[in-house]
Amino acid sequence: MAEEQRCQEAHRLCANNCGFFGSPATLNLCSKCTASSPPQEEQASSLPKIAHACTFDFKKVGREDIARANPLVKAAKLEKI
Repeated sequence: MAEEQRCQEAHRLCANNCGFFGSPATLNLCSKCTASSPPQEEQASSLPKIAHACTFDFKKVGREDIARANPLVKAAKLEKI
């Protein structure tokens, strides 16, 4: 019974209603519709990009944290013989 439900969950009709089965890995598209649609990277690049002007200096804060966590250790000078 559980095996039958697992098989039914894995087999879903294509999201484009072409009659073939799709998989969750391909956004419920069949191989035919996946091949004919543009890759997700191209779809994402067509969206407008929003640039934020961030003035916070993450590198500086990171350097300060590292300097605090790892203080400079100096050994005492040796006396001359």
